[in-house]
Amino acid sequence: MSTSRAYVAAGVVAHRVGDRTYKLGSGTTSEYGRYVKSLGDPVTGWTDPRDNCPLVSNPDQANADSDAEGDACDADDDNDGVPDEADAFSLDATENADTDSDGVGNNADTDDDGDETPDSDDAFPLHHGEDTDTDADGVGNNTDTDDDGDGIPDIAEATLGTDPVNADSDGDGVDDGQEILAQSDPLDPNSIPVPEPTTALLQLTALLTLLTLRRRHR
Repeated sequence: MSTSRAYVAAGVVAHRVGDRTYKLGSGTTSEYGRYVKSLGDPVTGWTDPRDNCPLVSNPDQANADSDAEGDACDADDDNDGVPDEADAFSLDATENADTDSDGVGNNADTDDDGDETPDSDDAFPLHHGEDTDTDADGVGNNTDTDDDGDGIPDIAEATLGTDPVNADSDGDGVDDGQEILAQSDPLDPNSIPVPEPTTALLQLTALLTLLTLRRRHR
């Protein structure tokens, strides 16, 4: 009796007996680990059983990551941990994303979101609509209604004449919002609000007053 061997013909699991090759189903295991059930119709064009995609036709046997699976049946061709379906560069292990779809992966691209602001200067390198966050609150200036975080809305600063991206417009060391609350002029560096006395200062003043009164009554 001829020796039975498993082969693959055009992506079909096949079985060779003597000089004939047959299509097979699935079930028992053959000599080469192919799952076979019974002999069927003769087929031709069988190839080496070492086919890296036995159930998918891939004549070129391409295998980018040199693993056990060819690219045609490998879920992660470059073996970078990102599935091909989510990988913008499925054959490049050094890249997997291309935010601005310019053909250059984010790892190599110096302007990931394509907003013409280099990533090194962009507070939001993956957001095309934002690149600056003056008050570092996590909200870009284009969306933020108070860019400098001084408590005065940008629209109100336009009316007041204060700088919407500088919390201390007159440079006197006090934020514009605090100056307005203290009825000081946020545009006059000589107009500095007098700090309100702290609780500790009030307590000390009260103690000194009490001591003074006691001395007078001696």
